[in-house]
Amino acid sequence: MATANASLPPQPSIPPIVQTLRFMRDPFSLIADATREHGDVFSLRLLGLGTWVMVGSPRLLKRVFTAPPDVLAAGVVNRQQLGFMLGGDATFCLDAEAHRQRQRLVFPHLNGRSVDAYVELVRRLSEDAIARWPLGRPFALLSEGHRLSLQVLIELLFGGSEPERRRRLLLLFERFATRGLRSLPIALPWLRIDLGRFSPWGRVLELRRTVRREFAEEIGRRWHQPLSDDGVGDLLSVLAHSRQTDGGRLSEEALLDETINLLFAGHETTGNVLTWCVHALLTHPEVRRRLRAELEEVTGGRPVTASHLPQLPYLEAVIHESLRFRPIAPMAGIRRVERPFALDDYLLPPGTIVAQCFPAMCRRADLFHHPDRFDPEHFLGRKLKPPEWNPFGGGARTCLGRGLAEMELKVIVATLEQRAQLRLAQRRVRPVRSALFFTPNRGMRVVLESRREGAAVQ
Repeated sequence: MATANASLPPQPSIPPIVQTLRFMRDPFSLIADATREHGDVFSLRLLGLGTWVMVGSPRLLKRVFTAPPDVLAAGVVNRQQLGFMLGGDATFCLDAEAHRQRQRLVFPHLNGRSVDAYVELVRRLSEDAIARWPLGRPFALLSEGHRLSLQVLIELLFGGSEPERRRRLLLLFERFATRGLRSLPIALPWLRIDLGRFSPWGRVLELRRTVRREFAEEIGRRWHQPLSDDGVGDLLSVLAHSRQTDGGRLSEEALLDETINLLFAGHETTGNVLTWCVHALLTHPEVRRRLRAELEEVTGGRPVTASHLPQLPYLEAVIHESLRFRPIAPMAGIRRVERPFALDDYLLPPGTIVAQCFPAMCRRADLFHHPDRFDPEHFLGRKLKPPEWNPFGGGARTCLGRGLAEMELKVIVATLEQRAQLRLAQRRVRPVRSALFFTPNRGMRVVLESRREGAAVQ
């Protein structure tokens, strides 16, 4: 039923079919054109995906992020978009009190002081990766970044399993991500045609069943076995025996969904951001020189440790500027209108999708003095408020793994700069669609020219 006096922001002056095609191929140019035409708020009519209201104003985003879940719901949209593949009982797919309960349970293990304990693991896996890379021969950095970030998560979650078992889980999930989660039907629902195991989508669904079966076996083992007396174990064991505020434990099914969501979101986004960050460093030698000087001054050439990270503001600025300069997705903070929602002069009807127009936020001249230039100075000596800068989401829906992801990126980039001499091996690097995200074409091919051995940690 239509809402009385409902109104939507203006949309681009092109037909919905053209909007949809441009959104699929190059949403960033569509968003730039729509922002020039209509300003901070506009609508998109995407065939098969509904009506989307894109918000690129910090003032209005604050209203979106603080709206109660019975007005703007996030979990229900996430469940529709990815729940069918990743499982619908993860924090990402919940709303209201169920979301708050789960977030209180999981968030502390992936943020704050908890992640300091993982720094040495991330550094060691980064050094192992560099040691494997071929010298003098081009390779795709994107796939290596994905594998490294997936390795980190597999080690954290399943560290108590045998090495060969962890390797099997890694390879299985890697195949699931490559053939399923990065396939076009993830972004285009009308391509999900299941004609059995011999059809493309049927093979994806069969792979999904295999992944859930294998990972459920590991989860069941931890869920039914008691935690050690000292309460120490891999992260999955700890989560399996943690108690929610109501005193209950997560079911095995909920823990499975949480695990698969964490593996997907954690390795996909981190690998993408890492690759774009390395691209920025390889194409901005003055930034790279300054970063290496900071690392040398703080670490003395020794491997980076948890105590070093707070002393590396330029490293943090480089990573945040990479997130700003090369957004990996055209939108973030997605909500669905459950009850009529007033947004300035507009009254959005139920069923409308509201999203943060992150690329437009990243190009605001009132927030970033040279928005079209890669410049880490945008993040030095200033603290942007959450409505102005929120690559990890905003309000109660902040990404569960933000702390872990930021630590990973810092440690991996620092280790690469200390131990590897890379150069680009392709003339043109541009973003191309990979299901929900945009990654460098050809996986961004690089050459490892030399490796440097690291000193022991003092």
